[in-house]
Amino acid sequence: MFILIFSESDMAPPTKKYQQNDKVLCSHGQYWYLAKIVDVQDEKSDNPVYTIHYQGWKKTHDEKIPHSETPERFKEYSEDALKEATEQQKQGSQAASKKRPRKSENEIDIPHTLRKILIDDNDCINRQFKVHKLPVRYTVQDILDEYAKDFETRGIKKEAESDITEGESVNDQVLIIYENGEITASAYKFILGAEGIKDYFNTLLPYQLLYKFERPQYQEVSKGAETKGRKSQEAKPKLPSDIYGIVHLLRLFSRLGSVLKLTPWDSKVRSIINEVCRDFLVFMETHKDRFFDVNKDYQSTTSEYQKQVWSM
Repeated sequence: MFILIFSESDMAPPTKKYQQNDKVLCSHGQYWYLAKIVDVQDEKSDNPVYTIHYQGWKKTHDEKIPHSETPERFKEYSEDALKEATEQQKQGSQAASKKRPRKSENEIDIPHTLRKILIDDNDCINRQFKVHKLPVRYTVQDILDEYAKDFETRGIKKEAESDITEGESVNDQVLIIYENGEITASAYKFILGAEGIKDYFNTLLPYQLLYKFERPQYQEVSKGAETKGRKSQEAKPKLPSDIYGIVHLLRLFSRLGSVLKLTPWDSKVRSIINEVCRDFLVFMETHKDRFFDVNKDYQSTTSEYQKQVWSM
């Protein structure tokens, strides 16, 4: 682990503006890399946006960085600074190779094809400055509804609770049932545990499942949903599960392991939850091409929207 110590001048408000073709050291993760400014947008404004290209990296890794973030992201280029940064990268790589990552019992394995969706999503939002078209084509609620129907295609139909003896095994389907605030394992033909995933999703999305660049959009959509909900006494504001879809659901799964650590449940209950999650992920992987299309599901943002983000 490396501790970067900044002087007072490093922490001062940004004053120097950079020009196209300037070389800088740019932070990416925990290290600094040689980069070149290949474009400058809004050059005459107080907060121009720099497009930087990392030397030796593919163009897909180019980033747009507003001037207001340069004190944390940029270092002045010099041969000595580059040598120091390269040495830190080398030492970090050697240290990482000696450590074998330990997998948490709560960690949820996300298939590679679904992880690629998260990678594409990160690129669209944080590099291309796009946002999702909301509500999405297939919301979390839509996905859960189709997941429920999928059990019928597998020959597994939901039966009345009274028809099944507690603890009985039905087609080897283990499900999660909520009773008095606790989770118990019972045998049913229909996985009700997916509703628990939706509850987690609706609770965590505003706080942990959004990028900074998405927050103004969420605030606007939330206001619109509340306004529509108040037009009728029976109408209710839309929940995040009625607005967002597979991408944000996958973000939840990537964090679910750390969330489960905070619960008082024993290893047996967590094992059941993992079983439900694995089955649900297999379903999403099978239908991922319907639920997600990188060419259809995003829209560009205006310069006004981007300025709103950078001012937050």
